[in-house]
Amino acid sequence: MRRKLFVACMLSGLMAFLIQPAFAQTSASLAGSWQLTLVASGTTAQVAGLANFTSDGGAVATAGGILVGPVGPASTTSTTALNPAFGNWNGCCAAGTGAAIKLVSLVTNADGTLHATRTFQATVTVSADGTEFSGTYSVETVVGTVVILGSGSISGTLIPHFTPPSS
Repeated sequence: MRRKLFVACMLSGLMAFLIQPAFAQTSASLAGSWQLTLVASGTTAQVAGLANFTSDGGAVATAGGILVGPVGPASTTSTTALNPAFGNWNGCCAAGTGAAIKLVSLVTNADGTLHATRTFQATVTVSADGTEFSGTYSVETVVGTVVILGSGSISGTLIPHFTPPSS
């Protein structure tokens, strides 16, 4: 009986030892919540934003003026200030590799009708520790038949998980 118990404990310990490295490895992923900084080409003005990327590839983001919001100062139509952008991401499963992001947002008129559709695409590289990314983006805004193109740089910092104080 003692021998069986000893063997069972040894096997359990060996399994825990063999499995541990797989959990200890850090792999870069966009899954989580991120604070964004976007800079349109030709400017130095930084636009702040937030994004949440799910582990199954979903994405929701907001960043005034680039991802969402009014079409521009030339617009004479009263539009919504901030609608979130929805989309997906893929790639990026190993540290230092890239990911592709695609988001779509709607700009609506004050009465709720569609004013414009904005499609945002980015290619980013995630840092080895998975806490930062940087890359470039392009954005296409379609207002009726008019297409407005833009581009710039994007960076993100992972918002760390909150650890509640121990009691």
